[in-house]
Amino acid sequence: MQHYYYRPNRHRKSKSSGVDLSRWKGMFKPFLVLILLILFGFCLNGIYNFFAGSSDSKLLTFLEVKSFDGEVYVKSSLEADFSPITLETVVNPGAIVQVRSDGSLDLLTPSRAELTLKPQTELEYLGTEVLEVPIDKFKLNSGTLDIDTASSTLNQLSFDLNYVSVVASKMLGTIKSGLPIEVAIENGDALVNVLDLETKSTYDSVLVSSDSKLTLDNKAYQQFLRLETPRVLSDYSPVANQVSKSDDISLESTPLAVSLNSPVKITEPLNASVETEERVIIRGTVPTNTDKVMVTSFDAGVPVPYILKEFKPGSGSFIYYASYDGSNGNIVLGKNIFEVKAIDDLGNESLPARVEFIYKDKSALQQTSSSVDGAKVDFPHKSSKLETDLGLTLPKVVSINDTPYINGFVLTSERGGIVGQVPADADMVVVNNFPLKFYKKGNSEFNYILSKKFKNLKDGDNKLEVYYVKNGKRSPSAVFVIKYQEN
Repeated sequence: MQHYYYRPNRHRKSKSSGVDLSRWKGMFKPFLVLILLILFGFCLNGIYNFFAGSSDSKLLTFLEVKSFDGEVYVKSSLEADFSPITLETVVNPGAIVQVRSDGSLDLLTPSRAELTLKPQTELEYLGTEVLEVPIDKFKLNSGTLDIDTASSTLNQLSFDLNYVSVVASKMLGTIKSGLPIEVAIENGDALVNVLDLETKSTYDSVLVSSDSKLTLDNKAYQQFLRLETPRVLSDYSPVANQVSKSDDISLESTPLAVSLNSPVKITEPLNASVETEERVIIRGTVPTNTDKVMVTSFDAGVPVPYILKEFKPGSGSFIYYASYDGSNGNIVLGKNIFEVKAIDDLGNESLPARVEFIYKDKSALQQTSSSVDGAKVDFPHKSSKLETDLGLTLPKVVSINDTPYINGFVLTSERGGIVGQVPADADMVVVNNFPLKFYKKGNSEFNYILSKKFKNLKDGDNKLEVYYVKNGKRSPSAVFVIKYQEN
């Protein structure tokens, strides 16, 4: 007898003998969570690699010290003083490096370009701006710099030299700060933008290519400001610019010997002092082979360099008069910074000496008189109280921004540096009813600045009424008209 009715039971048993999902249901959820966690970890790692590791030029925002020799120092943006550089030093954005008279320094930029700082060079690393093409930004405060981008990436290099900016991506060459500025290219090219010192706007651009050299002195710079096109390019041969060891001429004895033992020193005023007089005297010492002294003040952070006209080469000392005057002074209430550089006869500039002081008006701007050579003078000057001596010669305006003055002079820049002439024995010079604090008896020249920032320059005609005082009598007034025409 066949028992067919067992088949359904056996069929049900065969089903139960397969994979029983109810047994695995509790184990499946932890396994799924583990897979999701692994996938999530891979995603995070990919995101990190994309932003942090996919481009070395974006990750590296510091300069590496490749090698150095002699006296080389660095000051970070968080430090007040310079400290010696080591091979482990990391130069972060905002840091300043200095190479003294007997030193040299090789740096690697974030784009792996090599910068070689020559003696008496100061370089500030401003950081790397990440744009479509990243830009490594620097400010060459003084000295000479060799640039080699043979091993660099596609980053651009940008150098601010106050008067110009230099932008390059591929170049082998040298740039020198301080007038005369030099940009010499052995291979590659660089774009040199001629800048306005106040606004940093570009007046003109010059492309310097392989085997070419740009030389920008003060005369050429002033021509650019007048929208002229001076000749600044010449052929450049690196071999011709090198001096062989057999030459009798030694270049090491000529440049300024400025080091830790013989820097430019500012002896007056003291650093961090509080000054209250309307005229602050800045004096100090410089190396004996100094040919010129440049004093730089800062107008809203913009450097305003000035070459001392009364400095005598070889004297070893200098004196400069800074003034608090609403019309043409270069001192402001609060913190003031002045820098002094020595320049030799070859144009080599020393590292700057810096002094910082706080200026306070002791009379809270209520004082109306000052002392000039022992005589009391009212502010503004009461010219009507002085007798006019018609026998005295008229004062003259000689030049504006190094351009000879003519009647109807047209000024196109926002700053006009005026140089005039008076008799050397004049006691004081008065412009638009204000005595000039920079003028000193015995000087036949006077200086005055027209500037929109000083609020003494307006669109259209600007009249200057100039006279001088001698032996208690004033000269006849001379009126000069400068027409300001904004570009």
